Amino acid sequence: MADELSLILIPLAAAAILAALWRPLRRLQDRAVFEKARRQFHRQRESLEARLVRQIAVPVVAGELEWVDCEFDDEVLYLRERHGHRLAAVVLVTLGTDSDWLPATEESQRCGVAIFRFDKDHWTVDPKVYMNLTPEDVVRQFSGTMEVLYRESTRRH
Repeated sequence: MADELSLILIPLAAAAILAALWRPLRRLQDRAVFEKARRQFHRQRESLEARLVRQIAVPVVAGELEWVDCEFDDEVLYLRERHGHRLAAVVLVTLGTDSDWLPATEESQRCGVAIFRFDKDHWTVDPKVYMNLTPEDVVRQFSGTMEVLYRESTRRH
């Protein structure tokens, strides 16, 4: 009888211990993935921004592209999906006034956000700039599905 009882209690105790440790272990793993992704974003940021600029280049004449004059803000807002735990980096972008195709507008109307996503082990670029949005607008828009992990303001050289 004692052996039968131990066959039931030991797995139940193991399950209870595992359940108690699941969240702290998951948080630890998520933190390690985020730190790796953040370091990788710093190393790749310039090439990711250049890739985005190439993707949003405007056709001027058959076969020619006009490079968009834009400036990326130093601040990065890191977000994470609440359920899928996928990461995103949001950066404010200001389009320059040099482009003929860009109507003369106020500076606030020339701003948008670029969103970079971390898929498995590398960063990808959303192929557009979401105009007339700020990083805070993105947070509000996706507050039900995404959470702010970290706001980083660093100077790039």
